[in-house]
Amino acid sequence: MDDDVVAAGEWLSLDQQTAVSSSVSDDFDISLADEPAPTRDHCGNYQVGYNEAEQEIVVSLQPSPLAARTVTRLCAALLDPRLLNTLLTPERLDGEDGEALGTLLDDAVSPAVLRAARQLGWLPDRAATGEDYPEQLISAMESLFADVDDIGSGDDFDPELARSVCRRGQGLAGTITHIYDLLGWDVVRELTFPDYSRHFHEDRSTHLQTLATQVAITSRYGHYPMSRIVYEERADKREGSLGAPAVDDIDPSGDLIGSWVLRGPGVDRLASNLAHLEAYANLDIQDEGANFAAFFTDLTIGQATRLDSIRETARRICHMKHLEPTRPATALLYALTGSVYETANALSGLAAETDPSRRTITLDEVRYALATLDPASLLPELDADEEGTRRKSARSKLIYAQLTARAPLTTGEWADRAGVSEESIRNHRDDLAALGLLEIDDRGVGKATYYRLRLPFRDERGDGDAPRPAHLVASEGESQPRSIRDVVCDLLEARELFEEAIDDQAISDGLVGWPPALEPAIERWLWLRPWCDVIARLLGVEGGGSLRGPTEWIEGPYEVTSRFGMEPATKQTQLGA
Repeated sequence: MDDDVVAAGEWLSLDQQTAVSSSVSDDFDISLADEPAPTRDHCGNYQVGYNEAEQEIVVSLQPSPLAARTVTRLCAALLDPRLLNTLLTPERLDGEDGEALGTLLDDAVSPAVLRAARQLGWLPDRAATGEDYPEQLISAMESLFADVDDIGSGDDFDPELARSVCRRGQGLAGTITHIYDLLGWDVVRELTFPDYSRHFHEDRSTHLQTLATQVAITSRYGHYPMSRIVYEERADKREGSLGAPAVDDIDPSGDLIGSWVLRGPGVDRLASNLAHLEAYANLDIQDEGANFAAFFTDLTIGQATRLDSIRETARRICHMKHLEPTRPATALLYALTGSVYETANALSGLAAETDPSRRTITLDEVRYALATLDPASLLPELDADEEGTRRKSARSKLIYAQLTARAPLTTGEWADRAGVSEESIRNHRDDLAALGLLEIDDRGVGKATYYRLRLPFRDERGDGDAPRPAHLVASEGESQPRSIRDVVCDLLEARELFEEAIDDQAISDGLVGWPPALEPAIERWLWLRPWCDVIARLLGVEGGGSLRGPTEWIEGPYEVTSRFGMEPATKQTQLGA
């Protein structure tokens, strides 16, 4: 795999930018997207985008096994001309009054605070302006490019130069991030790991160290970065700090600038490591050093695709198209894609309304949106057989063929459109009907059986009797007649397993007794777990999530916390009292 440092930058598509941003909604600091990541033409390629309305910058890059290359790619993305020439212009940096770096100084008071408190690097000792400061940053980045090319590999590898590039690159990336923060921009950084389990997991310590170092540099209390106040080992650097922050004993928590999204199949395996992320930075708390102040930053780490992130994605993209999302539309997108990225991809295929007053999105539009996806993106989690192994089935192709149909299909027509055998239809139709997604019209002996997806065709828009998924969440103010376990019972009956379930006391109590419990049934039939997730999403609630492997099912998406820094002694005393 070619691992040159940087190849080229390009714009990040608006739908993917929205998906990345929505992945860290609800104040998430790090989100894990356990799903396919793009395979770049060159691993050094990166994408950038920004959203003026949301005050967000999004950069996406693929890490290298060599940290020096990763941080250089990050610097290149943060200083890409598409951002530099739009967001770091002299007009933006100097402000309306034209004062040198006036916008930065609105909050920081003086250049001394920028340099000695915020620790902005490459800021000239003499008066800097919005024109020459970016030039200093670009010069620093060009120096990184020149040096990283000389690091070499194999017998020619220069470890000292690699460490130097890594250290300077970490500092430059941190400085740029702090500048964006002072300008009021949130920075979301996506790291993509194509085929994480095969090619990236063995290098996880390197990736975690790179991430942990950036977290320390871009965590701050007021203007003071944690890396300098809490962790800095060099005495001269500590003494050069403009004092230390006056930490509030009641709330000694700092803030992380921006957020991170880690995306790739198998990346969920990093969750347990991220819970102890600070340890990977090889940083020691310098509580005996000059200008030390104790504070901490708690990072919220969790699952990228969850109900809230799907809702946020639908809200943003629908609003761009002058549409208003609904509970049923959002639930259907969540259930059929199981992905914040594919939800964004689907909705991006809708045309924008010309009337700026937002009408509600219709289910036939959701049908059309889903039909723009790759068939493999539909119901991707339902590819586990009874033994729990992963295999591609015909199910996604069958759903896609129904989404693109304009009328009910016979068995033969459906098989032809999906490119599968009629036997495949017989294997899957009862499951899809139990989910409430498929309507089967058996017209009797000697006559064709017709099938249709329980979604309106385009010419049925507005029809009060147009079909909709039988178990789809009700609209606001309407009652919900079915529960997850009701649909699970339908599914077990479709597979002729319901009698066996009732004969098992624990399973029976969970399915028909009180309180409801799905775990006994899931432990008996492992294939049932992802089906429960899809059913839950159709009903407008969270599915399961697991950090402990496919055999265990927990309520809702996972979420863990990771702490950097330390509590003040007075706070610790209060807690121990």
